[in-house]
Amino acid sequence: MDVWRQVASEREEFEEAVPGSKERELEFGDMLFAIVNVARREGVDAERALAASNRKFRRRWARVESSLASRP
Repeated sequence: MDVWRQVASEREEFEEAVPGSKERELEFGDMLFAIVNVARREGVDAERALAASNRKFRRRWARVESSLASRP
């Protein structure tokens, strides 16, 4: 199966699961696993990519906090 179709399939299963349920948590894990498979096929280090995104988010959040702190 095409990796993106697998991601879509896992997303559907996630959305069908009851919010807050253990099944939904497991389906979320399956969805993450499918996304990591996309990364692997694309030659992307998923863990490094996620770490970079986290750093980018922290920088952006710090700018928001700084701009709010400088308001009168």
